[in-house]
Amino acid sequence: MNQFQLVVALFFTGIAQMAMADSPLTFTLTSYHPGELSLRCEERLSRARDLGFQAVTLTPAFLVDEAGERLVPRSEQPVAPGEIAACLARADKMGIAVVYKPHLEHRATLQGSHEHVWRANFKIKPDSDLIETVFGDWSAWASRPIGGEIGSPTTWVVLAAELEKSIALYSDRWLEALTLLKLSVVQAERPIRFGINLNWESIFALDAGQCASFSELLGKSDFLAFSLYGDFRRARKHSTRFEAALQAGVRGLYDRGQPAGCDWASGGSVQLPVPKLAIGEFGVGGNLRRSYSDVPAPWWRRGRWVKNRRALFKTFFGWREDKGDALEFTSLWTIGVFDPFGIHEFEQPSRILDPALTFSLRTRRWRPPS
Repeated sequence: MNQFQLVVALFFTGIAQMAMADSPLTFTLTSYHPGELSLRCEERLSRARDLGFQAVTLTPAFLVDEAGERLVPRSEQPVAPGEIAACLARADKMGIAVVYKPHLEHRATLQGSHEHVWRANFKIKPDSDLIETVFGDWSAWASRPIGGEIGSPTTWVVLAAELEKSIALYSDRWLEALTLLKLSVVQAERPIRFGINLNWESIFALDAGQCASFSELLGKSDFLAFSLYGDFRRARKHSTRFEAALQAGVRGLYDRGQPAGCDWASGGSVQLPVPKLAIGEFGVGGNLRRSYSDVPAPWWRRGRWVKNRRALFKTFFGWREDKGDALEFTSLWTIGVFDPFGIHEFEQPSRILDPALTFSLRTRRWRPPS
């Protein structure tokens, strides 16, 4: 490395470290089949770090049965033994902070090219087996002594990601699961932040009798993340759309309790203990009207298509920057058609990159000079 390259590297490293001081911006690293993490973890972490990311949201998939009510046996899980732990250890050595957010998936989804059965509809009842299967590698890693190679020791863990119906039915069981998860890392030296990830709008009402457990689950969580999707067609010019979507998620907490007669759902004096908010997922998936969908760009409109999404991302990043440390973290989901930073582009050549947006990410310049 020559002197000029060293100066540039130190410049970008300093910018990234300043960004981490506020609220981590993460890219998402998924795993759907045995051996994927072993094959891709180091390369993707390196690529993302070169872009300026200092944190990763690690999202391995775990398989549920056909009814979506329990995990399949460990021998059938789509994760090879030890590969989650190895990837976590690699992130440590590279000084990359970790948000651990496992996804429960249906077999049809893992066998296809898109989400066939949405995890929000699963009726899974958490137990000690789920904690050991899904979080065992993470808890073993989080409990290791902190070495000098670790750049950012804090780690975040999402207990339940988008499991709307399950939380509506079994908030009491998820509260017990949170206790089990905390006990599994009681000897950990590193700071650990615990939370759940709900969807951007209220999906299912709480079951009768779950009001107190849901409230306590929020109260014992360090953060509450929302998967921030919705109609963002006008958001590329108006950052208020993102704030409105986030606050709609908070209002949805009360909506969930209305049919169950929760005393905090009628607008009375009792308030939910809403923890610090986070963005569990943000991406456009190729469609601005339904940003969770994945729609390819028509070839004849590709230039304008990219320009609109670039503007949306810049507005989003500017909004996030204005919020400072008000957000616990922000996880980007750029695994669909629009992969602007090129972290996953070697998988599908049809994915669309955006060098201009990548430059903005490197320099943290989201707005034109004033």
